[in-house]
Amino acid sequence: MSDAPQRDRGGIFLGLGTVAGALILIVAFVLTTSGVSQIVSTVVTVVTAITAVLALVPQYFPPKPDQRLTPDALRAAIWAMLTVEIVCAVFLGALLWKRHHDATKTLDVTGSVIVTQDESGVRPGRTLTIRVSISDYRRLFTMRLDARDSDPGRGTCRPFTRLIPATQLGGGVARPDSVAPGGVVTVPVQRGVGSVTLKVGVVNDQGDRNCTVRVTVLEAHMTNG
Repeated sequence: MSDAPQRDRGGIFLGLGTVAGALILIVAFVLTTSGVSQIVSTVVTVVTAITAVLALVPQYFPPKPDQRLTPDALRAAIWAMLTVEIVCAVFLGALLWKRHHDATKTLDVTGSVIVTQDESGVRPGRTLTIRVSISDYRRLFTMRLDARDSDPGRGTCRPFTRLIPATQLGGGVARPDSVAPGGVVTVPVQRGVGSVTLKVGVVNDQGDRNCTVRVTVLEAHMTNG
């Protein structure tokens, strides 16, 4: 009577599934992560695959009778490797969620905005330049504009001032086409640009061309809407 051990088919399928899962995880880590996390996670997953393969070897190349592992022991080894895979998969999911969160959250870029205008301000009928550098891409650039009287002692210009934004570089059409002081302007951002530049015209609704104002950006954000 042959003393060759019976192959544990359930264990074989479980082991092969563990190896396949490990290979999938290796590819996923290489494609979606970088740096230390990629190296550590890939090494752990490779070790998992190798160990699962070794656990399958006795099924096909039986050792000496006194060295044989029972089916339960083989299954336990494979389940241990599968557990490691699950941990790696959870870790990968957490990395991808963090990457998605970081790539979609709103960025405050108020401190990066440069406003170029005369020291005395801008007269109606003239323009100023607003520029913001783009380090992390978002679909929209939004900013809240204000206009303050350059010479309050001569009366106020603010209530009669409108600001007209026009995109020059790095973005689509600014909306709305004009705002009162304190209004919000939104500019679609083109992919791959390093900055967005706008010209902002100043208009006085009363036709006073000497009513000079200084334009400031109260807040600015990069957002996906």
